[in-house]
Amino acid sequence: MENQRFLAFWGLKSLPGNGQIDLDQLYWQERTQGLCSRLLLSLEKTANISVIVAPAGHGKSTLARWLYQRVDNETHDVALFSLLRQEHDAGWLLPRLAGYLGLPDSIRDTRVILQNLRMVHGKILTVIIDNAHYLSDAAAFDEIVSLCQVQALVDCRINFVLLGNPKLGQNVQNNRDIQHRLGLLSELHPFSRAELQTYLSQRLQDIGISRRALVPESLALIAQQGSMTFAGVNAILEACLFEAFLKEQKTISAEIVYAACENTGIRLKKEETESVKANKIASKKRSTSSPAKAVNSSGDLNSLFYKTEIDSENDGEGED
Repeated sequence: MENQRFLAFWGLKSLPGNGQIDLDQLYWQERTQGLCSRLLLSLEKTANISVIVAPAGHGKSTLARWLYQRVDNETHDVALFSLLRQEHDAGWLLPRLAGYLGLPDSIRDTRVILQNLRMVHGKILTVIIDNAHYLSDAAAFDEIVSLCQVQALVDCRINFVLLGNPKLGQNVQNNRDIQHRLGLLSELHPFSRAELQTYLSQRLQDIGISRRALVPESLALIAQQGSMTFAGVNAILEACLFEAFLKEQKTISAEIVYAACENTGIRLKKEETESVKANKIASKKRSTSSPAKAVNSSGDLNSLFYKTEIDSENDGEGED
């Protein structure tokens, strides 16, 4: 089968992208490492709400899984939920908590649920909610706020971590009740150029392929595509591996990157494509022109040869 030929070609045991990334091999940018430390510290406080926002592809769901595994289980219990649809009203959270506790469907009273949390667990319960941008109306946040407030009446300790796209951040900032409970509000960022190079090297190593397979010119082209999110970079890298296999090349050349982008619907940015073409044309003119014509006292002609640096501030959207 074709997939077996692909695996044999690269010496792999499984297709890249299949399954979840090993949480022990995650690459976190320096800014995200600081965020993770602040997040873990904030979970020591009860009746607390932490909010992490980012566009698609920045690793929110991966961070949710990492946090689920990383929280100290001697002092915390952790419940992880992922919303799949819009929640406009109150009433969506308690059934999930009741199910987490193994309570009958008939029990939905907030105080009864909190009493069960106190008696059965006796720890801080951290509730992680992924795709929390589906909490679209203020009423949908009411249960979270109420569960934080009622802890003063019931001997129970609970806090929340909400992860979602930028809409979540807007909803939180427009909700005064949530703001009073915020212990952390932060965002995940796309790769810088230096971070991208480090991540690609580690990703290739994790897959089981030498980092030398990706030449510097190809790295520069990948850096020009999209917002350089985890999902976007992984998609391009995997497409490049497929293209190289089809062309029977063990090196990911610039041509491989172009073909991978074309066949996955990723369009090179217009100004970057023209920049690459201008550089090739300028180089050809410089090599074929006479010494007298190559000299330009104003520097205008030579300036064309050096305007090819990658803009490191490109932003866009990319999964988690």
